[in-house]
Amino acid sequence: MEKASENGIYETGNAVGFCVIEPAGGTYNFIRRIFSCSRQPYRQIINKEWDQVELTKNRLTTSILKASKYIQFTIDDDFNIPDSREDVDKVIMSRGNVIVENTDVLEGRIVVSGIVVFKILYQSASGEEDSDSDKGDVPVVCFESEIPFEESVVVEDPHEEIKPGDRVDGTYTLEDLYITVINSRKIEVRGLVGMKLAVYDRASIEAAVDVANASGISCCYKKFSCTNMVTSCKDMIKVKEEIQLPASKPNINRLIWDEVSFRKFDMKPMNGSISVSFEMELFAIYKGEEEGTPLSFVNVTKEINSSIECPGVYEDMILDGFVTPGKGNVTVKQDSDGEDRIIYVEYNLAAEARVYEDRDINILEDMFSGTANIEPVREEFRYETLRVKNNARTKITRKERLKSSAPGILQILFVCGDCDIDSVKLMDDHIEISGAVRAYIVYVSNDDTRPIFQIEAVLPYTYNVETVQLKDDDSVRITPGVDAITADLINNDEVEIKCVVAMDVTAFARNSCSLITDTKILPVDMDKKAAVPGITGYVVKEGDTVYNLARTYYSSVDSIIKMNNLGEGDIKTGDRIIIVKCP
Repeated sequence: MEKASENGIYETGNAVGFCVIEPAGGTYNFIRRIFSCSRQPYRQIINKEWDQVELTKNRLTTSILKASKYIQFTIDDDFNIPDSREDVDKVIMSRGNVIVENTDVLEGRIVVSGIVVFKILYQSASGEEDSDSDKGDVPVVCFESEIPFEESVVVEDPHEEIKPGDRVDGTYTLEDLYITVINSRKIEVRGLVGMKLAVYDRASIEAAVDVANASGISCCYKKFSCTNMVTSCKDMIKVKEEIQLPASKPNINRLIWDEVSFRKFDMKPMNGSISVSFEMELFAIYKGEEEGTPLSFVNVTKEINSSIECPGVYEDMILDGFVTPGKGNVTVKQDSDGEDRIIYVEYNLAAEARVYEDRDINILEDMFSGTANIEPVREEFRYETLRVKNNARTKITRKERLKSSAPGILQILFVCGDCDIDSVKLMDDHIEISGAVRAYIVYVSNDDTRPIFQIEAVLPYTYNVETVQLKDDDSVRITPGVDAITADLINNDEVEIKCVVAMDVTAFARNSCSLITDTKILPVDMDKKAAVPGITGYVVKEGDTVYNLARTYYSSVDSIIKMNNLGEGDIKTGDRIIIVKCP
């Protein structure tokens, strides 16, 4: 008596056969093959060799952007001019910088503390720079100080809370600085600080890539691509440079004003370290030793090359880093002849870098055995994949005419600027970045009562940075900067400003997947296994794979390949194959 089963498979006594039904010319052909096999008794126990499955693992590390926030806050304080300084008449120019000293990540919020350092150059109301200066000189005096701050910023993430241990990257900008003369001995300093915070979670996982004791286990693999974080490092770059005065300049009696700026940062991974190169520009105003000489000016640019140790880094890796200038000091030193002709610049710059490498590996997607129930243990892993790394540059040119209240220009002494971003739009094949460069031009005027003067100019820009198509949830990081800026005198009341703006763009796609990290060995469902015939004849359907068929019929990939002489294990729709169940 024959007992029919589903899918054309039937059994007769101790023999197992199959029947393939194919449409042909409007009729059906019945193809029947009988294969003899002896029934094997099943044991509802786990073989000793399956007490443990040893997995080969690969460590993956990533840094995921959890949340970001931009805020502004104001600073406001009054300052009395020290008795050693002359009375204030007019403020010529001012500078300021935000220095963050500490960042604490708490539950759901970030506390940022630091100082805003500022300095002003003003014209004295007394007609003298100090008690020993020459009568009739129009003196200029420098005053500098700092304003402490502490801001608590609530940062919300819709998926998970911000917590201690998260990494915070911050960009801090003094967007506006206003100096108001209250009286000749007192000034008010007000400023607007912009602070952009990005919170990252560094996650690691030990992902299974293979099975070490793979005898009797069929494995399925898939290709996995991610941008793996190799390491991150922080270090302080100490700048110590001596600037020798040109022979045409007089010896230094007293430094009145100094301004140090850094630009054109270039960070590259090396073997075991990260090279950091940049330009340092010094602008200084000083009074010479000889009486009656006019104020002297120095403007010097130097290239600085440094490095920070970073074990495990190699040249072909991907680097995402930045350098932030901190506090510094400018003093006068004597040369070998004992004359005050050296300006000594000492500054601390905080360097931070994250180093990545693109990983394309085969990971273990699934596994099974016909003689044991192997249950993979999976863990959800969030990771990033680098989409774009573009160090873009663009040029901006603008003519600026002096206001009627400003004195005419005799000589341009110094030009500096900073770059702000107002908006970022993701387009199909580019990022549209809009903002402005604020330029400051210091010059010698044709007005004897205002010998040194400064004007400010705003250079708006819109720049398209070429990229692949990005999504709204991609992590896009843009670091703006001014690589070079100059001003050419057209006539005594008009200048042409030229600058090169740097836009360093890094974009990561955020993804997640379930990865195998461990296994559980469970008893085989013997009733379910017993219901599967010992030998099955099968016609391959669309979407079938050798692996899936072996899993369904309690066989193995090797068994199916050898039984059917499949070579590389490729099957196609319509193929007829034999599947033998494992005992």
